[in-house]
Amino acid sequence: MFVNVKKIIDEPFIKSWGKLTEKQIEIEIDGETRRYGYIENNETIYEQIRKGKIIDLSCCYIENFSMKELKSHKKINSINCLDTIFAGPTDFSDTLFEGPAIFEYVIFTSDINFNSASFLGRVFFNGIEFSKDVNFEDAQFLGHVEFDTEFKVNVNFMRAEFKGELEFMHCKANIINFKESSFFGHVYFQFFELSKIILIDASMYGSIELYGDILDEDDFDVCEEQPRFL
Repeated sequence: MFVNVKKIIDEPFIKSWGKLTEKQIEIEIDGETRRYGYIENNETIYEQIRKGKIIDLSCCYIENFSMKELKSHKKINSINCLDTIFAGPTDFSDTLFEGPAIFEYVIFTSDINFNSASFLGRVFFNGIEFSKDVNFEDAQFLGHVEFDTEFKVNVNFMRAEFKGELEFMHCKANIINFKESSFFGHVYFQFFELSKIILIDASMYGSIELYGDILDEDDFDVCEEQPRFL
């Protein structure tokens, strides 16, 4: 996906639910020009997080967002990212998401890191094309998790823990690594395109449903150690 910044416009960005930002930014996405709210200083977001407010970044353009800037306070009440652009490396590592985490129709222009993040509520990653490295290693998901997206790169869920229902629906993916991960709830896989699912030393405590013509024994890399269905 080609994303190019054309210009910053010194006018408020207003949607039907109110003013989002003080400035706008004009973006070219695969030949189409669109306008987003321009967040000039990420400190405005970090301050809202510190105050425990609900974070709504819908229709906004954010550069080099990193929860590491908050140091000890890495806790988000709930977050809504609908049609958001995260430009540059994006880091949610070690973050505690207390409420719903919604990432729908988001564009990530660089690497994405959710390493060791904890999600207490429902999680949605829908309508996203991941074309850069994405890392969920050691992440914890306590509620319902839904992926309806396309991974153009390998995705790492190594040692992740899924306590609730996990759905991968209508996804396209290359290699998804669930090595040493634990699944406690219902797991639903439906891939349209897939090369490999790695389940070496994975533990399955709940039920699993597999759909799709390309899902057969050769699509699962379990080596000599089979996944444990407990």
